[in-house]
Amino acid sequence: MDTTQTAPGHMKAVEHGVHEGIRWAVVEAPMYGALNGYVQVPQDHPWHALDYDAPELSGVVVHGGLTFADRSGWIGFDTLHSGDSWPGSPDYNRQSKWSRHWDKDQVVAEAKSLAGQVAAAAGSLGDVASREALDADARRVIDRAAEAAISRGVDRVAALASLARQAEAALDEVSR
Repeated sequence: MDTTQTAPGHMKAVEHGVHEGIRWAVVEAPMYGALNGYVQVPQDHPWHALDYDAPELSGVVVHGGLTFADRSGWIGFDTLHSGDSWPGSPDYNRQSKWSRHWDKDQVVAEAKSLAGQVAAAAGSLGDVASREALDADARRVIDRAAEAAISRGVDRVAALASLARQAEAALDEVSR
């Protein structure tokens, strides 16, 4: 990850920072002085460089959904959906039940929320990967122990039952 990049591509950040270990940026949109929010997904994260409409990102909750992604890992949202308005936009003074008048603080909060979702996904995806790796390691150890017991003439079922008791005792010991 480029540690000097504060916003996607050639965009200039109006405000930027790091939230829960994830870089975020608020950037001025080309119309009406609106602001858009972005976060940079780390290179080792499973979401890095995905398209914004990739199925893996379907659970991301952000205003209007994700509308941007690039190869350097930035994903983001915009604030110029139907009903969105900014000071200076033609619809700013029009009110409807779906209108949303934006300001910079709201976009910063939404960008930080997106950063939090990326961080949470990294943690939960990492936990799943760790559990899967541990499960695979445990299966290999059990298979080797069962094969060793069988080669000594011990019944496979008896060997697996013994291993299960030993594993349960070890887990009880570790959890104390």
